[in-house]
Amino acid sequence: MQAADASLRNIRGLAVSATLPNLILRASHSVIGSYTMRSAQVSQINGATAQLAGALQASAANPYLPPALAAGLQARAQSIRALAAPFDSRPLYTSVGFDANAGDWRLLGEATRLDSRSAMVGKYHGYQFTVARSFDEFTPYVSLARQRRASPALDTSALAPTGLDPMLDGGLAQLKGAGSGCALCRSVDPFHQCRRTLRLPRNMALKLQYDHLQTPGAYSPGYFAVSRLPIRPTVNLFTVSLDFVF
Repeated sequence: MQAADASLRNIRGLAVSATLPNLILRASHSVIGSYTMRSAQVSQINGATAQLAGALQASAANPYLPPALAAGLQARAQSIRALAAPFDSRPLYTSVGFDANAGDWRLLGEATRLDSRSAMVGKYHGYQFTVARSFDEFTPYVSLARQRRASPALDTSALAPTGLDPMLDGGLAQLKGAGSGCALCRSVDPFHQCRRTLRLPRNMALKLQYDHLQTPGAYSPGYFAVSRLPIRPTVNLFTVSLDFVF
């Protein structure tokens, strides 16, 4: 089990909607001034970036190095320091959606955009679309949703081997592997959903739901809480619920 502490500060946003006879339109935009996450794994990454950046800075101070090579090592040290606290960010979230009714049919849709303003987490575009049809007391729903990364993967070029020190290059390789693993864990691709609602007496409703969830691959857990990789990238979930009011 892995534990982490997350904190959100200075959350601001605006949501507007327009209601027409058979259509509701809505849009929202949220700004998070500061998102921070701390865990044992993040502490290890922070410690590694500090040590490696210091080692590169010390190597760059060697008076026998060519000036161009020393300047390159100093630039890499700065890039590695920037990899500390990789999940800290200032996210922006935007969504637009609709909810329409046409006789026995109901259509719902939403498009979203998340800009984490973090090289590790990246930018994401997503959407979901739901269609429903009522047959007296029986209402089936079918939903399709997807989210994809819209920004390049984390740039780990600063972690390439230097060829100067085997121990330093080993540490760079380990940090590069940890960073690549964290980046993969952020890749998500949600689900297809099918839901049926059968209305019983006036104060009861029986709901049957099937979800098919899929991540991009065996090394991309996305939102799944897993203890190790690789994983089976697809999950089928069946849910039965009974809602009632008394």
